[in-house]
Formats: sequence, C-alpha cells, structure tokens
Amino acid sequence: MTLDKSILEIVEREIRDIKPFKPERLILCSTPTTCTIAAEAFKGINNIPFLVTSTNTDIDSNLYREFEYSEVQRIEHEEALLWTNINHSFLEPINDMLDSWVMKSTRVSYILASLENSFEEAILHQALSFLKGTRPDLMKILIVLLPSRADSVSLLFNAYIWLLKVLGDKLADIILLFDREQVESFEAISIDGETLNGFRALSYALRLIVERDQDLYDYFQSISRLEANVHIPLISLGHNLTIYDNIQNILTASTLNPLVNFNALRAKTMYMIPEIPINLKGKLTVEELRKELSKWIEEVELSPLFWDVSDPIVNTVETTRISIVGALGGIDLKNPLSHLAEGYTKFEGVALDREMIDKYDLKSIQKLEKEVIGYDR
Repeated sequence: MTLDKSILEIVEREIRDIKPFKPERLILCSTPTTCTIAAEAFKGINNIPFLVTSTNTDIDSNLYREFEYSEVQRIEHEEALLWTNINHSFLEPINDMLDSWVMKSTRVSYILASLENSFEEAILHQALSFLKGTRPDLMKILIVLLPSRADSVSLLFNAYIWLLKVLGDKLADIILLFDREQVESFEAISIDGETLNGFRALSYALRLIVERDQDLYDYFQSISRLEANVHIPLISLGHNLTIYDNIQNILTASTLNPLVNFNALRAKTMYMIPEIPINLKGKLTVEELRKELSKWIEEVELSPLFWDVSDPIVNTVETTRISIVGALGGIDLKNPLSHLAEGYTKFEGVALDREMIDKYDLKSIQKLEKEVIGYDR
C-alpha cells in the first residue's frame, strides 16, 4: 500500500514538472472545512491550490488530488491559545513557499478562513501580510466563515482580534463574510436541479465568483476609493423565474434567508454575478439585468454609491431557474460581528489576568475597533 502511494506521488510530480505551468490563481486554505469547500469550488480550474496545515490536521489526500496542480505543506507548531502569542519563527518558510508559487501570471489569490484555531489564523495572517508586501498588484479575495455563537469565548476572542487586524491593515482587497451557522443550514438548488445544502451551496456560489473574478477585479478598481472592501453575500441559487415572476422578487427572496446577519440598506456598493440557462440567453442580457437590479435598488431604497452586474454566466441547461451571487460592500460591521465582539468582551478580563495580553495590546485593539467598526468603548 505504501509502495503504491509512493509511485503515484512520483508519477504525479513528474507529470506536473513537464506540463505547462500557468498558475492564474492561488488558493490558500488550512483546515478540513475550507479545503473541502475549495475542492468543490475550484475543481477543474487552472490554479494552484496551496494547502498549509499543521502536522496533526487530517486532510483527505483525495481533496487535493482533484486539482490540476497541488501542494500540501505540513508544519510543526507550538500550541497557543492566542494566535498573536504564537512564535512566528515557524511561519518564516511560508514566505519562501509563497514566493516560489506566485508567478507573474498569477493574478488573483483566494484565501479561505474558517477561524477555527490559532494556527490557522497565524499562517493566514502571515500569508496575507507577505502577499500585500510583495505583490500589491495581486488581487487578494478573502473568504471568511465567521465562528458559531456556540463556540468558546476564547475562539471568538481570537477571531475578533484576527479580523480587526486584517481589516485595519487592509491585507485583503475584497473580503466576503459568511456566517458559518447560516451556511450550514442553507438549502438551495442549482439551475441544473442539483440539491445544494450547506458547504456545497457555498462552493457553488464561490465557483460563480471564480468564473467572473476578472470582472470582480474591475469592480474592485472602481470602488477602491470608497473604503468598501468588506462585503456580505446576497445569494440566490436556482430560484425559478416563472414562479417569482421577475428578478426583483428573486433578490427580495434572497434577503429572507441571508448567509450573514446584515442591514442591506447601509451598503455603499453592490455587485451581482448572474448565472442563467441557455434558453434565457437572449432575454436576460447584461443590459436587461442592470435594469432589473436598478428597479430593485430603487424599490428597497438601497442607494449605493456604486453598483453593477457582470456578464451572465450561461449554463447549457434549459430551464427557468437562475442563480445570482451578489456582494454588498461598505456595510456596517456591528451587526455581523456582534457575537464575536461579545465573545471578546467576555474573555478580555481572563486574557488580561493571565497576561496573554497587556494594557498596551488592549489600547491597540480598542483603537482598531473604533477605526474598523466604529465601536468606541
């Protein structure tokens, strides 16, 4: 068994060495959850899935074998309750690995974070910091699964500080926040009629984003001066246009089952990526979709400073179902991050008593809260 696996790995490596190497995308994830999501979302797309994980994390090898190119790097690390207290000397190899993987032709990176442990947070912060410093032209899309309200206060404390630092230092160009509990209970259908529940639905939505990430880059350039890089999703998968009658009703329906707690009326920007069946190609043009979105924006009194729609992704199936993946930017973060802030508050005294943080750290965190969220303690 061991021999067969070794031979397979040798053959895969030889094939990879002789194949044309044109990495357009870098995918970085480090937990079984995010790797499972990535395996479905990025399957069959020319990219480099780059998995960095701790030695004691069990990730199914079949996940990364689905990719055209793949790499798994396992790192020994010291346990630490707070990711800010981790000895960063063990993270130095990450810089070298990223430097060797990111080519001139690499135009976008996807970083998937589930914020499950301090190791994950430490390596993702290191990777984001390195990419910002070395490749400012590389669009960095950060997908964040916010922890559950049932998670420990120490985990929520960690996640809250991590997000504050990432947002405060502007380490990612576009950040999409998803509520893990909402994602896990989400039920949908693809326009092909396939049942999509939980993380499979999230993978499907991310796949549509990947199909139009060049348009997303143009959108980012358009909103770069609006300080609106943090986004929340507005996702409609497989809604039947015949039943809902028009796009406006479908968009309204998607707000009834959101993937994160939000107040859509405070969004500064909006971008929509539609997927339509081939039989609706002539009817649902990008111009027609813009008209429909404009009517809905006026109806709900959203009044964004910038909004747009990408060219529709045309699926070869014939149906009346359509999917829309939207991103609302420049939103008020108090609502979606409220449970993280509550967990932080509950653990703050413990962290101070145990000298995990000091008064200087506390002032720095409070400053970030005010700058990033507008929360003044």
